[in-house]
Amino acid sequence: MKKRVAEDIFNKLYDDTYDNALAYVLECTGKFSQAEDILSDTYTSVYRRLLKSGENDIENIRGYFFTCLKNSVKRYYVKKPQDELLYEDIAAATDTDAEAMINSLLQTEINLTERQAASRMLIDRILRYVEGKDELSRRAFIMRFYLGYPLSDISKRLTAPQSTLNNCIYRLLYEIREKFTSEYTGR
Repeated sequence: MKKRVAEDIFNKLYDDTYDNALAYVLECTGKFSQAEDILSDTYTSVYRRLLKSGENDIENIRGYFFTCLKNSVKRYYVKKPQDELLYEDIAAATDTDAEAMINSLLQTEINLTERQAASRMLIDRILRYVEGKDELSRRAFIMRFYLGYPLSDISKRLTAPQSTLNNCIYRLLYEIREKFTSEYTGR
Protein backbone atom coordinates (compact mmCIF):
# COMPACT_ATOMS: atom_id res chain seq x y z
CA MET A 1 0.00 0.00 0.00
CA LYS A 2 1.30 3.45 -0.73
CA LYS A 3 2.57 5.29 2.30
CA ARG A 4 0.17 8.21 1.87
CA VAL A 5 -2.89 5.94 1.64
CA ALA A 6 -1.68 3.92 4.63
CA GLU A 7 -1.21 7.12 6.65
CA ASP A 8 -4.71 8.35 5.77
CA ILE A 9 -6.29 5.04 6.77
CA PHE A 10 -4.22 4.89 9.95
CA ASN A 11 -5.00 8.48 10.98
CA LYS A 12 -8.73 7.88 10.53
CA LEU A 13 -8.49 4.62 12.51
CA TYR A 14 -6.57 6.38 15.29
CA ASP A 15 -9.05 9.26 15.51
CA ASP A 16 -12.04 6.90 15.51
CA THR A 17 -10.74 4.36 18.02
CA TYR A 18 -8.31 5.96 20.48
CA ASP A 19 -10.74 6.93 23.25
CA ASN A 20 -12.61 3.62 23.27
CA ALA A 21 -9.38 1.66 22.98
CA LEU A 22 -7.79 3.51 25.88
CA ALA A 23 -10.88 3.04 28.04
CA TYR A 24 -10.87 -0.69 27.22
CA VAL A 25 -7.20 -1.17 28.04
CA LEU A 26 -7.54 0.86 31.23
CA GLU A 27 -10.38 -1.37 32.32
CA CYS A 28 -8.25 -4.43 31.60
CA THR A 29 -5.00 -3.28 33.19
CA GLY A 30 -6.05 -0.57 35.63
CA LYS A 31 -2.78 1.22 34.97
CA PHE A 32 -2.48 4.26 32.73
CA SER A 33 1.21 3.80 31.85
CA GLN A 34 0.72 0.16 30.81
CA ALA A 35 -2.39 1.11 28.87
CA GLU A 36 -0.46 3.71 26.90
CA ASP A 37 2.34 1.22 26.20
CA ILE A 38 -0.09 -1.43 24.99
CA LEU A 39 -1.89 1.07 22.74
CA SER A 40 1.36 2.38 21.32
CA ASP A 41 2.58 -1.12 20.47
CA THR A 42 -0.76 -2.08 18.92
CA TYR A 43 -1.09 1.06 16.80
CA THR A 44 2.51 0.65 15.63
CA SER A 45 1.96 -2.96 14.56
CA VAL A 46 -1.28 -2.07 12.73
CA TYR A 47 0.50 0.78 10.92
CA ARG A 48 3.34 -1.53 9.86
CA ARG A 49 0.78 -4.04 8.60
CA LEU A 50 -0.93 -1.30 6.58
CA LEU A 51 2.37 -0.35 4.99
CA LYS A 52 3.10 -3.97 3.99
CA SER A 53 -0.39 -4.89 2.82
CA GLY A 54 -2.25 -4.29 -0.40
CA GLU A 55 -5.20 -1.88 -0.43
CA ASN A 56 -7.79 -4.66 -0.07
CA ASP A 57 -5.76 -6.91 2.23
CA ILE A 58 -7.53 -5.76 5.41
CA GLU A 59 -11.26 -5.53 4.84
CA ASN A 60 -12.31 -4.31 8.29
CA ILE A 61 -9.43 -2.25 9.70
CA ARG A 62 -11.35 -1.35 12.86
CA GLY A 63 -12.13 -5.00 13.61
CA TYR A 64 -8.54 -5.95 12.85
CA PHE A 65 -7.27 -3.26 15.23
CA PHE A 66 -9.49 -4.37 18.13
CA THR A 67 -8.50 -8.01 17.59
CA CYS A 68 -4.83 -6.95 17.76
CA LEU A 69 -5.59 -4.90 20.86
CA LYS A 70 -7.24 -7.81 22.65
CA ASN A 71 -4.23 -10.00 21.80
CA SER A 72 -1.87 -7.31 23.12
CA VAL A 73 -3.77 -7.21 26.41
CA LYS A 74 -3.54 -11.01 26.65
CA ARG A 75 0.22 -10.83 26.06
CA TYR A 76 0.47 -8.18 28.78
CA TYR A 77 -1.01 -10.59 31.31
CA VAL A 78 1.26 -13.43 30.20
CA LYS A 79 4.36 -11.23 30.60
CA LYS A 80 3.10 -9.46 33.73
CA PRO A 81 5.86 -9.24 36.35
CA GLN A 82 5.46 -11.28 39.49
CA ASP A 83 5.54 -8.18 41.72
CA GLU A 84 2.39 -6.88 40.04
CA LEU A 85 0.70 -10.22 40.63
CA LEU A 86 1.62 -9.90 44.30
CA TYR A 87 0.01 -6.44 44.42
CA GLU A 88 -3.20 -7.91 43.05
CA ASP A 89 -3.13 -10.73 45.60
CA ILE A 90 -2.70 -8.20 48.41
CA ALA A 91 -5.53 -6.02 47.13
CA ALA A 92 -7.86 -9.03 47.03
CA ALA A 93 -6.82 -10.36 50.45
CA THR A 94 -8.59 -9.85 53.75
CA ASP A 95 -6.98 -7.50 56.27
CA THR A 96 -5.28 -10.26 58.28
CA ASP A 97 -3.91 -12.00 55.18
CA ALA A 98 -2.86 -8.69 53.64
CA GLU A 99 -0.49 -7.88 56.52
CA ALA A 100 1.60 -11.00 55.89
CA MET A 101 1.64 -10.28 52.15
CA ILE A 102 2.70 -6.66 52.72
CA ASN A 103 5.59 -7.86 54.88
CA SER A 104 6.58 -10.23 52.09
CA LEU A 105 6.34 -7.41 49.54
CA LEU A 106 8.53 -5.13 51.65
CA GLN A 107 11.27 -7.78 51.71
CA THR A 108 11.40 -8.11 47.92
CA GLU A 109 13.92 -6.49 45.62
CA ILE A 110 11.44 -3.69 44.95
CA ASN A 111 12.18 -2.32 48.43
CA LEU A 112 8.99 -0.32 48.77
CA THR A 113 8.19 1.63 51.87
CA GLU A 114 5.14 0.57 53.83
CA ARG A 115 3.34 3.79 52.84
CA GLN A 116 4.01 3.17 49.12
CA ALA A 117 2.72 -0.38 49.39
CA ALA A 118 -0.40 0.78 51.25
CA SER A 119 -1.06 3.54 48.70
CA ARG A 120 -0.69 1.11 45.85
CA MET A 121 -3.12 -1.30 47.49
CA LEU A 122 -5.65 1.48 48.03
CA ILE A 123 -5.49 2.60 44.39
CA ASP A 124 -5.99 -0.97 43.20
CA ARG A 125 -8.95 -1.44 45.53
CA ILE A 126 -10.54 1.81 44.31
CA LEU A 127 -10.09 0.72 40.69
CA ARG A 128 -11.72 -2.61 41.44
CA TYR A 129 -14.59 -0.78 43.13
CA VAL A 130 -15.08 1.46 40.07
CA GLU A 131 -14.97 -1.57 37.76
CA GLY A 132 -17.97 -3.01 39.62
CA LYS A 133 -20.17 -0.03 38.79
CA ASP A 134 -22.53 0.35 35.83
CA GLU A 135 -20.98 1.00 32.43
CA LEU A 136 -21.98 4.66 32.16
CA SER A 137 -20.57 5.57 35.58
CA ARG A 138 -17.39 3.56 35.00
CA ARG A 139 -16.68 5.03 31.57
CA ALA A 140 -17.51 8.59 32.66
CA PHE A 141 -15.23 8.23 35.70
CA ILE A 142 -12.33 6.91 33.59
CA MET A 143 -12.75 9.61 30.96
CA ARG A 144 -12.92 12.34 33.59
CA PHE A 145 -10.14 11.29 35.97
CA TYR A 146 -7.81 9.18 33.82
CA LEU A 147 -8.12 10.97 30.52
CA GLY A 148 -8.92 14.42 31.91
CA TYR A 149 -11.79 15.14 29.53
CA PRO A 150 -14.15 18.00 30.33
CA LEU A 151 -17.74 17.02 31.03
CA SER A 152 -18.94 18.44 27.70
CA ASP A 153 -16.62 16.11 25.73
CA ILE A 154 -17.61 13.11 27.82
CA SER A 155 -21.26 13.93 27.17
CA LYS A 156 -20.68 13.94 23.41
CA ARG A 157 -18.65 10.75 23.42
CA LEU A 158 -21.06 8.79 25.60
CA THR A 159 -24.19 10.45 24.17
CA ALA A 160 -25.55 11.19 27.62
CA PRO A 161 -26.70 14.47 29.17
CA GLN A 162 -24.07 16.37 31.15
CA SER A 163 -26.28 16.48 34.22
CA THR A 164 -26.60 12.69 34.21
CA LEU A 165 -22.85 12.25 33.84
CA ASN A 166 -22.16 14.83 36.52
CA ASN A 167 -24.47 12.95 38.90
CA CYS A 168 -22.84 9.58 38.05
CA ILE A 169 -19.31 10.89 38.56
CA TYR A 170 -19.95 12.72 41.79
CA ARG A 171 -22.10 9.96 43.23
CA LEU A 172 -19.24 7.55 42.56
CA LEU A 173 -16.72 9.98 44.10
CA TYR A 174 -18.91 10.27 47.19
CA GLU A 175 -19.11 6.46 47.48
CA ILE A 176 -15.34 6.17 47.11
CA ARG A 177 -14.74 8.81 49.79
CA GLU A 178 -17.17 7.11 52.16
CA LYS A 179 -15.74 3.66 51.57
CA PHE A 180 -12.00 4.39 51.43
CA THR A 181 -11.26 7.60 53.39
CA SER A 182 -11.00 5.85 56.73
CA GLU A 183 -8.59 3.28 55.27
CA TYR A 184 -6.37 5.94 53.74
CA THR A 185 -6.25 8.25 56.73
CA GLY A 186 -6.13 5.41 59.25
CA ARG A 187 -9.20 6.61 61.15
